Amino acid sequence: MSTGNHCSKCSTNVGTCNCAGCKDYFCTKHFIAHRKELQTSLEQITDTPNRLIKQFNENDHSISLKTVLLNQIDQWQNEIIQKVHRTADNIRQQVTQVLNNQREETKKKFQELVDELQKRKEEDDFVEDDLVRLKNRAYQIQQELEELQQHSALGLHIEQSDCVDWAHLIYIESKTTDSKKRKNLQVKSDTSVYCLDILILVFS
Repeated sequence: MSTGNHCSKCSTNVGTCNCAGCKDYFCTKHFIAHRKELQTSLEQITDTPNRLIKQFNENDHSISLKTVLLNQIDQWQNEIIQKVHRTADNIRQQVTQVLNNQREETKKKFQELVDELQKRKEEDDFVEDDLVRLKNRAYQIQQELEELQQHSALGLHIEQSDCVDWAHLIYIESKTTDSKKRKNLQVKSDTSVYCLDILILVFS
């Protein structure tokens, strides 16, 4: 800044002209030069939109960015679907295994009962308490067989209590420094809430 009314450029001539922008004083010669510098700067700024339009037309970044984002969405969707498929496959395997185990266990109990009845009959070795016990075992095996036939021995529990807000799992967020624009992009739909069914085996 100039001291007193001396020209801020040469510091020898009297600063008869004052710039309303930078507040410096200039002599007539340097004031004219200062104005030319401002005009040059304005011309550079004026040319900026033309360069930006040319750059925008030559490189449509929105198309490239759209492709990247859509690919990411597809990848996320495929990963979610794969998780659902893996969960369903695991449950199918568990159903098969548990049903086979139940069938084998009931078959084993049945064979043990047949063997003991045959042995008691052949050896004529039983009393009233044995008859009651064997009758109860036969009744229990009968109940297990009925449950298997009626499909009541095993069921699927579909958990409905855990709700997933899908709008918060994946959404657009802005990395721009414009806070207002970023806030608008981060708005999420309140209606995009669904329940994700979680399959859990429960034994009756």
